[in-house]
Amino acid sequence: MLAKKKYEAVKSGSIVNSDLQFMNNHLETFVDIIAILKKHENVNREVVEKTVKMRLKEVEEFTQHQGQMKTFVNLCQHASGNIQ
Repeated sequence: MLAKKKYEAVKSGSIVNSDLQFMNNHLETFVDIIAILKKHENVNREVVEKTVKMRLKEVEEFTQHQGQMKTFVNLCQHASGNIQ
């Protein structure tokens, strides 16, 4: 099932950002579906929710660092232009 594959991708950290955002926007429903699909594995609903939230935090931090690196590179390019 697609939902199981997406949950496995969240757990492994290989989830696509747009899928992660979709899950977050429908988190309660996503958790309900995973709980039903994996009931024989005793999946903890709280763990599913925390895993999605953790991956969102990782994306936010990456985006923040990406912006900082762009600023740094731009400043270095500007500074090297002034040195020559």
